[in-house]
Amino acid sequence: MKAAGVLALVLASWLSFCAAAAQTLAPDLARAQSLLREGRGADAYTLLEKHEAQAAGEAEFDYWLGISALEAGKPDKATIALERALIVNPDYVGARLDLARAYFALGDFDRARLEFKTVLEQDPPPAARRTIDRYLAEMEAQRYARLRRWTAYIEAALGHDTNVNTSTRDTSVFVPLFGLNLALAPTSVKLKDNYGSVGAGGEYLLPLTDSAALFAGIDYRHRLNFQEDLFDQYRFDVRGGVQLARGPNLIRAGATYGRFYLDNRWNYESTGLALEWRRALDERNALTLIGLRNRLRYPDPLLAGNDADQIVFGAGFGHAYNAEATTFVFASVYGGHEDDRNNRVDGQRRLYGGRLVGQYSLREGLEAYATAAAQWSDYDVENFVFQATRQDRYYELALGLIWRFERDWSLRPQITYIRNQSNIAIYDYDRYDVSLTVRRDFR
Repeated sequence: MKAAGVLALVLASWLSFCAAAAQTLAPDLARAQSLLREGRGADAYTLLEKHEAQAAGEAEFDYWLGISALEAGKPDKATIALERALIVNPDYVGARLDLARAYFALGDFDRARLEFKTVLEQDPPPAARRTIDRYLAEMEAQRYARLRRWTAYIEAALGHDTNVNTSTRDTSVFVPLFGLNLALAPTSVKLKDNYGSVGAGGEYLLPLTDSAALFAGIDYRHRLNFQEDLFDQYRFDVRGGVQLARGPNLIRAGATYGRFYLDNRWNYESTGLALEWRRALDERNALTLIGLRNRLRYPDPLLAGNDADQIVFGAGFGHAYNAEATTFVFASVYGGHEDDRNNRVDGQRRLYGGRLVGQYSLREGLEAYATAAAQWSDYDVENFVFQATRQDRYYELALGLIWRFERDWSLRPQITYIRNQSNIAIYDYDRYDVSLTVRRDFR
């Protein structure tokens, strides 16, 4: 009898322990709801998230997990949980309403609008209807605001250039075709000068849907030398196309056109197609892929031998070290081919290169930056005048500061060094450019 009593006591204790353990392991939905009422969405999400592995698929749990994720600032997690709740119970109006809110928080207005309208079709209570109307109005307001999205800038600069005509420093070169040294014209030898320049540009974005838009842009640059006006130059470039933005992906496809003028004479034009894909890997990292197809044409018959068609592919990676992205690094590489279209003396060209850009925030409103670039160009036809197959190695280094002394105004001192090494003397040169630019941005 005594043994039976002990056995009963042990059994009762075991059952009590199992019940307590089960209660401990079960998600505390009441506590989560209490935390949400107190505005502690992050705490509610932490409380429920650890039970997701065993409780996922239970409509009530998934609903409160989704609400907690949304209030904790995790709309991507919220959509997953709320979609599970609707799979189990498609008529769960509350879950559908909050799923629409989660899509709104993600910026996916197309799906948010669809879910809101589905809820309206189920004749929700007045309070829910007012909430939906408020969200629909906000999406329409944002859509309308995006119809007027544009950016622009103007800038002016003063500078000194040690080689305004990008020419060799040698006054004469040896020409194997004739077997002697020939003197170069003064304008074909390195010239230095001070200069002033102005520039302006802008871009306009016209959304068609929440993810698709048309874009158009233009840039203009004009540079005047103080003495060597034979090398004054200006150019303009226009672009336009379509942009698709979906989640972390941004795709741009468009056409480009540009003209370059030297000494007020049309020197060459470029037309092309461009395709770009950017993907945000997370808040601090992004990947870029590009493809370009360019057509270069020179209207002057004496320069028409430089006509070429060019195709270039490239990839880039950027990392931001702070939330404001004022301290960052960006690296890119590219390669391509240039087809000679009019019996160019050096033939076709293979080109490949890379660029590294870094910026560091010294303090609020002041950043230092540096860029380094290199490009290798290899031609495939022996130049009959110099009896060599041309090879160029181009290097560029720039250092500067950006001082944002007023809202949308900046002052930018910069020094740039360029070195082009070539096995054909007339293309071998170096160059320093020191400038101070003031710029005004419009947003």
